[in-house]
Amino acid sequence: MVLKGRVAFAAKGRRQPRLKPAQPARPPASPWARRLPRLLALAYFIEREIEAGRVRDFAEAARRIGLTRARTTQVMNLMLLSPALQEAVLDGSLAVGERALRKAEREVLWVAQVR
Repeated sequence: MVLKGRVAFAAKGRRQPRLKPAQPARPPASPWARRLPRLLALAYFIEREIEAGRVRDFAEAARRIGLTRARTTQVMNLMLLSPALQEAVLDGSLAVGERALRKAEREVLWVAQVR
């Protein structure tokens, strides 16, 4: 008989090890699963800065952050995604890259973005 699992030692005074069931291996997260939420947060940050008057426009925000104006526009376009897609991006459950999201951004109707 072979048992798989980790042995966890109890607190002081207890000398008998307890077996814990083996945890299922979690697939490694793609780089985009970590990067897209940060880009979406950056888009909201830039939007807040512009609304507060601390930054005049996207061009000034791009200069301050160190991005090109084109890249800043791409980042800001993430805000055009439907709320459901934005939530999926933020919780990491969306397994697509940024290019696929750019195609969804072009859709005007949020229902069409989810397809």
